[in-house]
Order: sequence, then structure tokens, then C-alpha cells
Amino acid sequence: MMASKIFNRLKKIRFGFLEKPLSRLCYKYSWFVAEHPWPFIVIPILVTASLVYGYLNKRLVIDTRLLFLPDDAPTVDGAYVPSRATNEDGQVVVVLTAQDDGSILRPEYRKAVITFNNYAMNNIFVEYDGGTLGGVKIDILSRQILEAKAWLLVYQMKANKAIYPVTYKMMRKMEEEFLAYDDDFIDVAFMHSESLNIEVEKNSTTNHLMIRFLACAFMLWLFATLCSITTLQENGHFYIDWSRSKITVASCGLLGAVMGITSCVGGMAYLGFAYYSVVDTMPFLVLGVRLDNTFLMMSAVHRTKRTLNAQERLAEAMSEAAVSITITVLTDILSFAIGLITDFLAVQMFSLYTVVAISITFIYQLTFLLGVLALSLRYEELSLHNVVPCKQTVKYNENLSPVRKFLCLGSRVEIKKSNFDDDGTWISRTIRHYYAPFLMKWETKFSVICLYIVYLSTALYGCAIAKQGLEPTRLLVDDSYAIKYYRRLEDYFWNIGLQIQIVFSNAGDMSNRTNRENIMRIIDEFANSPHGMGSDGVDSWLTSFDNFLIEYNGRSIDYLQERDFLTNVAYFLSVEENAHYRNDVVWKNKSTQEQQIGAFRALVGVKNMSKTTEQMETVDQFRAIAQKYPSYNISTFQIIWIFVDQYEAVLPNTIQEIYSGISFMILIAIFFIPSIVCSLWVALAILSIDAGVIGFMTFWDINLDIISMITIIMSIGFSVDFTAHIAYAYVVSDGDDKTEKTVNALAALAWPITQGALATVMGVVVLAGTNSYITTAFFRTVFLVIAIGFVHAVLFLPVVLSIFSFKLSTKICKKEKNGVNGLEMR
Repeated sequence: MMASKIFNRLKKIRFGFLEKPLSRLCYKYSWFVAEHPWPFIVIPILVTASLVYGYLNKRLVIDTRLLFLPDDAPTVDGAYVPSRATNEDGQVVVVLTAQDDGSILRPEYRKAVITFNNYAMNNIFVEYDGGTLGGVKIDILSRQILEAKAWLLVYQMKANKAIYPVTYKMMRKMEEEFLAYDDDFIDVAFMHSESLNIEVEKNSTTNHLMIRFLACAFMLWLFATLCSITTLQENGHFYIDWSRSKITVASCGLLGAVMGITSCVGGMAYLGFAYYSVVDTMPFLVLGVRLDNTFLMMSAVHRTKRTLNAQERLAEAMSEAAVSITITVLTDILSFAIGLITDFLAVQMFSLYTVVAISITFIYQLTFLLGVLALSLRYEELSLHNVVPCKQTVKYNENLSPVRKFLCLGSRVEIKKSNFDDDGTWISRTIRHYYAPFLMKWETKFSVICLYIVYLSTALYGCAIAKQGLEPTRLLVDDSYAIKYYRRLEDYFWNIGLQIQIVFSNAGDMSNRTNRENIMRIIDEFANSPHGMGSDGVDSWLTSFDNFLIEYNGRSIDYLQERDFLTNVAYFLSVEENAHYRNDVVWKNKSTQEQQIGAFRALVGVKNMSKTTEQMETVDQFRAIAQKYPSYNISTFQIIWIFVDQYEAVLPNTIQEIYSGISFMILIAIFFIPSIVCSLWVALAILSIDAGVIGFMTFWDINLDIISMITIIMSIGFSVDFTAHIAYAYVVSDGDDKTEKTVNALAALAWPITQGALATVMGVVVLAGTNSYITTAFFRTVFLVIAIGFVHAVLFLPVVLSIFSFKLSTKICKKEKNGVNGLEMR
């Protein structure tokens, strides 16, 4: 009873209340543009020209940490604390392995390592800091090293701001030398602190994205041109109708998108925003997506009466297409605006640039493109050639030459409307008379429902096994030298032996025995955690200091008087063999009698860190231990923490985007679709499409990471684009029953939706053949978004509407003329 009362109340609510005011506004505005088209054409061109300088001089910033690390990641604070080297600035790290994959400790290989190290120090003049072994095998009884697969060398240079330009040149020189280094015994894998930034930039430069963009623009122009051609039939032959074809409009629709992209980047540069490499794929997306409204505007015009003048035709067409165009733009803008509230700068900047580009492009469509469309309708009214308006089209005549028949024929306005087929193009007729009735058969519906169950089950399984995080190697192009370095770390160092920095920022009174015992107990807790290596993996100045005292004084640290403790520590650190501990201890009040140890660092070795899940477990365990002792203000850090923080933040951010996006899209559906039930199905379609995108991208070797997060944001908007058009068309279309309404909706919108889907895929298909995970993942996820959204719109949703929709009153949305909002391509 309660559900029935709620449903009856919902029936009385007027949903889609913005529909009519928006249509009236568009009618008046379009009439004005039709009367004065030239200012609306010229002003956007002048604005774009003024912003070109900003585009050409945009400030490019490439900082992988800044882009891919969450804003609130603990690593941001944990990385910059007292220590030897808590970040990799100024470092060149080399992993040496045997050419035959054998032990690196064999005499001739040890000699090769020494030769390489001498070459690096003496030929390139950098300061050598230390080394360690990886892939180690140890004799269980004697604890002697039997074999080591890799030798890691770290070359540390000064990295302060004043000298960093020189350090940078030195690192690039070492990169050049190491790439050219050839040895019969050892294989060199390396990277330096700027490798990621430099190699990430190659995603744009080596893949020639500008050339790919031009190829993309040409393909889309060709596609839009073919879609804009209207034919006439004479004596059993089809010819291009140069009066009604909208080739110029389609071309200007594409030009307007390019102008919008240029204006966006140039305007953002003028406003002081940096341009990041992650934005490089934005133009491909915007170029394809923004053609949607061009198709909708042209199709709306084709459904108007040709006997009307240009002003009336444009005003009527735009008033009818207003809802669909507005839904398309609002869903795209709001879905990407959701990306602005994520924790990743990469997602924020991509979303910001895309929102601005879509907004500017939409403004250009309502000015530049609408002005061009107004002129095109004037030319059609006067029977002028739509591409060469200074020429008039000619009527068909058998005596015309083949060239004139192909290039100059055009229909006349005075031709009766009965000469034109109101049932649409042959594609639309096929959909209306064959596809839609076939889809409405009960056996077909049953098959579609079964297919959907299989789809959803497969998608959910893919979601369950989805991998999280953008691994460092996936930021690089396939032939990057740094990939080998990361593979060597994964093979030989991350499984066992990786050292984690444990920093006690508030050390307390280190001369107090109880305090020292508490600290050692905490270090042991880290060392004996599930991923710790035990006490053998601890490298602490405090332990070494105790051994030092026993060796030289014969007594342990516990026998020191408190007043003598600091004096002995200072002497211990002054001994050259303990020099590597000097920067592990930070003194406070050093110049006074109240000198104390303010902070210090210990290193704890870990094991089983090669997998993403193991890395996240280790980080969580170490941070949980640190939080148990707030008085010591403990922080933990390892360079890999940067990527682990990103892994852990991806899923919560993705969930946040999905529920925020669905909330916004439901509001849009309620505002513009006159049926709460259809709005509900649109919301469920978003969930279904997002599940499909996440699930199937797992099978296509795409992780749930920052790159795929961008396309998940996009899928929220695109899924509404397709499904909302069908739902809206279903609600407002004439029909005596649900089946007839569904057939009408498909006949009117299936082909324009197909055009939009194809245009978007064509916009990104040029990225498919790159040697970069970033661009390849972008193409694959966009393709999944479009393909899954398209199938939902033309297959799953029509079946659902024909079975489960309720008969709500749609009198409020009846149009004065029959049909569905002028969305049929003619």
C-alpha cells in the first residue's frame, strides 16, 4: 500500500519541468542568430586567434610525483624528514646483473663490477655513496653469502636548488654513458631521479601525437561529411542533393571543436595554469565527443518543413533539439567536473581542461556553428550550392554532363513535401521495420535478458579480480631503458631485502635506558611484522653504537652513564667507518649545554614485496605500528611508498566518483525526462555500464588506475548520453503501447546514437597503435565505454522499457507536431 501511494504521488509530479522553458529560450535565441549570423561566426574566430599565442607558449610541467600521488598521501609528509636520502633527488641507481643470469659474485664478474664503478666515478666525476646485493642465497648454517644475482649501486649527488641544474646535466651525462656501456660479463640497468619525468614525456614525443591528432581530424571530417550528405533520386539513380546536404556545416562543426580545444589550452595558459602531459589525450576525446551535437543539430533541421523560411526552420529545429543537446553537454561537463574532487592532480587537471574545452566548444556550437547553419539554411532556401554558395544548383536534366550531375544537382524548396519520405533514411527504415520489431519479439527479449545476465556476471567477475594501481613501468613507453631497471628491482630486491626507513621525529631522551629499550622494542616490532625480515634485516645506528662500545670498551650501552651517552655517540659518529650513520641522527640545541638527539632514523628490511597487494599490506602494517606510538611521531618511507599510496587511493576515489556521478545524472534526468521510472532506469544503466567498463578492462590488461579512472568518470556522462536519449524519446514519442513507443524511439535515435558512438571511437582509434600504456589504456577504456554504452542504449534498455516501464501520463510532454524532437538524420 505504501509503495502504491508513493508511486501515485510520483505520477502527479511534473518531471522534466525544464524542457519547455529551455525550448522556448532556444527558439528565440536561434531566431535572432538566423537574422544576424555573421557576428556569431566572426567573433569566435577572433577569440580563437587571440588565444593561439597562449596555446603555442603553454607552460609544460612534467612531475610524476605531483601528478600521480594523492593530495593527502602520508608519503607527502613522510618523504621529507631527517635522513640520509629520504627522496631520490640527485640519485642515479644502477642494478648490475650477470649476462648469463648467474651469480654476480664470481671473480671475473666482481672485477667487472669494480671496473664499471671506477668508470662511473672517474669518467663522469660523481660521488659514490654505497652498494648492496640482491637475489642473495645464504648458507643456512654459516650465514655466508653463497650467491647474489644482482649488485645495486647508488650514486648520490648534491641536489640543492642552487646546484641542481649542474646535477641534472650530470645525470643526463651518466644516462648517456651507461646506455653506451658495453661489457662481456655484466648487464647494466639504471635510472636516475629525473628518469620518470623524462621518459613520461616520451608518451607524447615518440608517439607523434600531433600527427595522430591531424589524422584523427581528417578521419572525423570524412565521417561527418559522409553523414551530412543528402541524396535525391532521379530515373532510378541517386545523386547528391547539394541544396540540402550540410557538408559545410559538418566541416565547421569539426572546425569549431578544434577552435574550442585551442581556445581552452590558450586561455588556461593566459590564466597561469600549467599544461601537464596527462592532458595530451584530451583533444582526441573532445574532437570526437563534440560532433554529437553537430549531428543532432543537422538532423533536427532536416525534419523541419522546407517551405518555412530560414529563421523559422532554425528556431523550430533548435527548440526541438534543445533538450537532447543540453543533456549531452550537461552530462559531459558534470561527469568530468566530478574528477575535480578526486585526490589526484592528474585526474583533476585532465578533468579541468576537458570541462573547459567542452564548455568553450559548446559556446562555439551555439554561436559559430549555429551561424554557419543559419547561412546554410538561407542558401537552401535560395537553392544555392551549400559548398559553393555563389553558384546555384540545377535541376536534373538528361542532357547534363556526368560532372554536373555529380557536383551541381539540387532540389528546390517548391517541391512538395510528399516527394520526401517521412519515414527517414534507408537506415532508419531498416531499424523501424526490421530491427526494432525483431527486438520486440518475446523470444528475442528473453535472449537479450539472458545475454544481459551473462554480461553482468562476467563484468562483476572482472570487477572482483581487478588490479589496482598505476605501476611505474606503465608510465613509460615500451622501449624505455627504465623498464629494465624496475624489472630488476622486482626480480631481485623487492622480494627480499628492500629497506624501509623508520624515522623517530621525536626521539625523547636517548640517554635514558628505558626510552632506548622502548625504541628498540618498537624497531623489533617493525622487523618482526609479517613482511619484516627479522632482526637480521635491521640497520640502526643505535645497534651499531652498542656493538661499537662492546668492541672497544668491552661494555654495552646499558653501562654508560647518562652524562656520558651523548659524548660517546658523537665520538662513534666521528669514526670514519660509521660515517654513513651521521645523517641518520639529527641533533637539537647542538651549540648549547643542553644538546640532545632530536630525531633519528633506522632501516628495516622487508620481504615478499613484489606484488601490488603485498606492497599495500606492508605499507598498512608499518603505518599501523607507527600510529600505535604517537609520542615518538614515527613515520615510515620508501620510494615505492609513492606508488603504494596511489594504489590505495584509486578505489575509494573511483567509488566516490561513481556515486557522485549517478546523483548528478539522476538530477539531470529528473529535470529533463518527464518520467521518474525512465530516470530510474537511466541511473541503473550507469551502474551497469560502469561495472562493465571496470570488469572488461581487467580482461584487456588494464588496471584500475588513474588513467582508467578518467575514463570511468567519462563513462558516467557517456552512458547517460546514450541511454537518456532513448529514455527521453520513449517517453515523448507517440504510441498506443510500450512496444510501439520503443519502436518509435529506436527508429528516431538508434542511427544518431550510432553516429555519435562511431565519431567518438574514431576520435581515439589513432591512439591504439602507440607504444605507451597511457595512450593505449585510454583508447581501450574509451572503446569499452562507448561499446558498452551503445549496446545498453540500442539493445538492453529498449527491452527493459518495453517490459518493465509503467504507463505514466505523458500529456505534459506532448508536442504540437508528431515525432521525436527532430533527431532523425535525413
